[in-house]
Amino acid sequence: MTASAIQSRGSGVQGVERIALEAARIGTLDDGAASPTRMLIVPWGEVRSANGHFVVDADGAAQAIGQFTAHGADLPVDYEHQTLGGMYASPNGQAPAAGWITRLHLVTPDSEAEASANAAGPEGDATTTDSPGLWADVTWTEDALQHLAARRYRYLSPVALIRKSDRRLIGVHSVALTNKPAIVGMTPVVNRDAATDPSIIDLTPLKSVLRLDDSICDEAIIAGAVSRVRELERRECERVADRRVETASRAGKLAAPQRDWAHALAMKDGDEFDRWMASAPVVVSLGRT
Repeated sequence: MTASAIQSRGSGVQGVERIALEAARIGTLDDGAASPTRMLIVPWGEVRSANGHFVVDADGAAQAIGQFTAHGADLPVDYEHQTLGGMYASPNGQAPAAGWITRLHLVTPDSEAEASANAAGPEGDATTTDSPGLWADVTWTEDALQHLAARRYRYLSPVALIRKSDRRLIGVHSVALTNKPAIVGMTPVVNRDAATDPSIIDLTPLKSVLRLDDSICDEAIIAGAVSRVRELERRECERVADRRVETASRAGKLAAPQRDWAHALAMKDGDEFDRWMASAPVVVSLGRT
């Protein structure tokens, strides 16, 4: 699934759209490992989504951090974007917090390189440093900690404020826990190697089979594939039902007025039709009209 754009309403920011970025992976936790409290939520540089690319740079990230600091309140981490309401609202209308972002901070490529150089150990081995991008410090609720420990949720989905004039990130509305990463077959908003990640799928062959042009987004490709599979399943079900009805007719167990009923039963439940066929008496004398 690809990222979906949400037009901002009442945000006080002109020319800004919200883009729900289904991407930043929380990562695989070993059994018993502590849940992460420092996570990359948007990577540095150009980030691609189904609704077009946008850019994370020092100026835009500084605005995002400035807005967060000026607001003076922690940002919510919710479940499946329920804080946005509307199409994302939960059935009961509630949007419980999974955690709270207490700090945003930026790691640039230059600061990453400097940190890596300064982190060299006595043997000359550099310790792990943060990847470039916008990072968040998070405190989790007890429920969220249980979900993370049980691996019920494994991805982060930041809702970013994107300035339309230059497609730059200038703010973060909220972040969600989700299991439905939207960016498929493109560079994900995540610190991992796409070449070795089995969840990153190239949809180009599927696009070719469905005879779709390059402008079609990944969501439409997947929807088209699902529709095609369902149509093939329906046709196969009808073919098998026709064969069952024809077999029953040749055995003399179906009168002409019963054919529509029999076909409906065969479409709905083939096993039930077979049980009826096994016990049904001959009602049409074979060889006679």
